[in-house]
Amino acid sequence: MKKDTIIEAGINAIPYVGGAVAALYFGNKNEKRFQRLEEFYEKLREELESGTYDEFNFNETNAEQFQDLISEVHEKVEKESRETKKKLLRNFFTTTIQNPLEGDFDLRLIFLDSLDSLSEFDCKILAFLKTQEQVQIKVISGADPYLIYSSVNKLTSLGFLETRRGSFTMNGKQDENLDNIVFLSRLGKQFIEYVKI
Repeated sequence: MKKDTIIEAGINAIPYVGGAVAALYFGNKNEKRFQRLEEFYEKLREELESGTYDEFNFNETNAEQFQDLISEVHEKVEKESRETKKKLLRNFFTTTIQNPLEGDFDLRLIFLDSLDSLSEFDCKILAFLKTQEQVQIKVISGADPYLIYSSVNKLTSLGFLETRRGSFTMNGKQDENLDNIVFLSRLGKQFIEYVKI
């Protein structure tokens, strides 16, 4: 919030229009944040009421870590405008309240930060790979092969995918990186299950 205050002061300093622009931007920004949180919790309530969920697990030993996770979810919801990602954040929230924190706080925080960093396209790649044993990058369709390759690299760096060389033939006629075989790692499978991609 301190950063917002500094930015708002800077905008206010712009001659003639600064005050109006700052009021418009920051008023609208805060309103959107509250609307997103309100919508998030309304949809979460509906999902919890309509679903069959196990007992929710809270206890005093993990209350502080649980609060930290919820606070992180709030920050991400406030910034998120895409429905797909908001749904995955609700899934994360639901899974978190259903499963007690048992020494896996860091893993959950990694999942939440990873979810925040993923594009919808990255999520589509994960959803596709969930249905495959393994596949060559060049076989994945639906976008430019190098966009797919970029997404695979990102997901690999997060530890969600494993890759293997698909071909050792170097003929110079094509990019051998597109021959790589990709598949979900154990961590990737855990992530998909946790956020319900």
